[in-house]
Amino acid sequence: MISSLTADQRTCFDLVRSKRNVFITGKAGTGKSYLIETIINWLADQEISYALLASTGISACHIGGVTMHSYFRLPPAILSNPEDYQPHINVRAVRRTEVLIIDEISMVPPEILDGLELAFRREGDGFSPWGGTQVIFLGDFFQLPPIYPKGMDDRFAFQADSWESLVPFQLTEVVRQAGDPEFAEVLNSIRIGQLHRSPRKLRILESCVCEPEGPL
Repeated sequence: MISSLTADQRTCFDLVRSKRNVFITGKAGTGKSYLIETIINWLADQEISYALLASTGISACHIGGVTMHSYFRLPPAILSNPEDYQPHINVRAVRRTEVLIIDEISMVPPEILDGLELAFRREGDGFSPWGGTQVIFLGDFFQLPPIYPKGMDDRFAFQADSWESLVPFQLTEVVRQAGDPEFAEVLNSIRIGQLHRSPRKLRILESCVCEPEGPL
């Protein structure tokens, strides 16, 4: 699988292989899912223990992982103080994880990340970010944000203190729609909320509409 990576996927993979903490992002079709599958297979070949997690049940099923809350036994409520997470976190899960992978990171509150980072640091070397455990986050901040209860300020994962240890890497080469760059442009315009500014792209999207066959 490594040989079939694009140039920028390979560059990102080399960062992971060199044990850097990485945030992988990119627009739709740039191969984030394929890259993480390649990374997982490589970790398995190297007999490196990893946790494959996601922010929601649906996204966890999509990658064959589990939710962060299930794996670490996190409380359902968002706690504002990272220290308050410590009595809840499954320490055995922390200790057995050599590489922490979290998909759909845009939906993870920074309070949770800082609470987890504190637990990993305490169970690890005590001073390195994440206690020396490698972290790999994937997602797109143009997608869904965290859901906060009333009374709490909305924040994003990149506002976590623990975010500073990550190397951001943006995949740019569209793979999924490589044979249809025009449609890839339409999808990216939807992603950034600018589809309404291009009548041509609107017409392309409308041309995809068809009447359903048979009863609904």
